[in-house]
Amino acid sequence: MVSNKKRMGQDGYALPMVLLISMIVTVIGLAISFAVRQKLNTAFELKAHSRARLLVHSAVNEVLYNISIATLSAHSLHIHRQDGTLLVWNLWNEPIVLDSGVTIRLQDGAGLVAAAFKIEELRKLYGFVADNSAAGNIFADSLADWQDRNNLKRLNGAEAYEYQLAGYEYTPRNFPIQLVDELSLLMGNASLYQQLKEDVTYWGSSSLNYLTMSDRLLKTLLPDEAWAAQIIKLRRSGELTYTTFHDITGIDRTEQVFFAPSGWIRVQVRAEVENAVDTLETVVVKSRRSQQPFMITEWKH
Repeated sequence: MVSNKKRMGQDGYALPMVLLISMIVTVIGLAISFAVRQKLNTAFELKAHSRARLLVHSAVNEVLYNISIATLSAHSLHIHRQDGTLLVWNLWNEPIVLDSGVTIRLQDGAGLVAAAFKIEELRKLYGFVADNSAAGNIFADSLADWQDRNNLKRLNGAEAYEYQLAGYEYTPRNFPIQLVDELSLLMGNASLYQQLKEDVTYWGSSSLNYLTMSDRLLKTLLPDEAWAAQIIKLRRSGELTYTTFHDITGIDRTEQVFFAPSGWIRVQVRAEVENAVDTLETVVVKSRRSQQPFMITEWKH
C-alpha cells in the first residue's frame, strides 16, 4: 500500500512537470517561428526594395536612350522605334506608364518657373497655390530680402532681425539662391513650397513655353481659366499647336515666350514593387551633337 501511494504521488508530480516542459517547448517553438517569419519578411522586403531600385535604374537608362534618339515637337518627344512605330511622350509632367509598376514624368524646363529668372511668375504661383495673392507678395519680398546684401526690410519681406525674432536658427544668406530647395528656407514658406515645387526649377530657362506647362501653371499664368481648360483639352487630344494656342489666347512669340521645348528635361522615375517604392530624379539636357547626345546636370536618388 505504501508503495502504491508513493507511486501515485510521483505520478501526481510528473504530470505538471510534463505540462510545464510542453509549455516551454511550445513557447520556444513559437519564438523560433516568429523569428523565422520576421527574417523571411525582412528578406522579402529587401528583395522588393532591390527589385524596385533595379527597375528605377533600368527605366532611367531606357529614358536616356529614348531622349537621345528622339525628335522634339512643340510639347512632346517623338521616338521612332526600330519596328517602325512612333512613341510619343508628353513633356508636361503627366505620368507615362513605362512598365508594370514603373511610371515616368518628363517636364520641359521651359514649362517650369526658373527661380533665378522668373520672380513675377513665382509670385503668382505662390498666390495661386495659397489661394491668397498676399502670400505671393510675401514670398516675392522675402526672396528679395534673402538675396540682397543689405538689412533693409521690404514691406512684406524679412531680414535677419525678423528671422531671429521668430526663432529661426539661421538668417538670410544675402546671396543669390544656389538650389531651388533653398526657397523652403524663406520665413513661413516651408509647407507652401512643398505644395508647388513641382512647377519650379533651378536648371531652367529665362524664357517660357506655355505648351509644356503643367495644368496648374497654365491656370496660374493665363488670365482666363477657360483658356487653360481649352488648351489642356487640345493638348491631351494631340491637337495643340502654336497656332491653336495663339487663336485662344492671342499671346505671341517674344524673347521671353517661345513655343518649343528648351532641351532641358526633368525626368522623374517611380518604381513600386509590393510595398517597396524607389524614386529617382534627374535633369537631362538633350543635345544635337553626335558625340554627346545628352548631358546630365542633376541627379537625385
